[in-house]
Amino acid sequence: MFIAICPLFLSALGGFVLLNRGVIAPFDDVAARQREQSAPIQHLRLIVWETLPPVDEFAERKNHVAPPAYRALRERIEAEFASLEEALHGEPEARALLGRARDDWTLADRQATKLISVVAQPDPSRTAATLQRFHGGVAATNDKLTALHAQIGKRIEAD
Repeated sequence: MFIAICPLFLSALGGFVLLNRGVIAPFDDVAARQREQSAPIQHLRLIVWETLPPVDEFAERKNHVAPPAYRALRERIEAEFASLEEALHGEPEARALLGRARDDWTLADRQATKLISVVAQPDPSRTAATLQRFHGGVAATNDKLTALHAQIGKRIEAD
């Protein structure tokens, strides 16, 4: 009876080893990259774009609900950048691109802060210029995050 079960046992053991090393481990790596890197990058891109309406509303209509909404989004963005930086700890190229995106976001945030912190009615041409710089910073941040997402996507496909 042992002789009859031994080939079955060896076959099951061999199949487990092959699946575990050849299929399951790479699949886990791809799933982890998707969950920890790719999806958060996309989420961060969406949050960055969501900052436009509150700043625009305050700059154009002095909507006083907009600054707290913007500040809440800014906190979420900073948390997402920190989370992504940790998730990309072993990838210097990706971290460098994320750092450039964060620098662009910091510049855009400074422009937004200038706009939403003004109590008096500023010069409309200055407001428009600051608003354009904010929009440009948001677009630059999005471009860098898009490139980062493409870079991570290529690594996922390679795995």
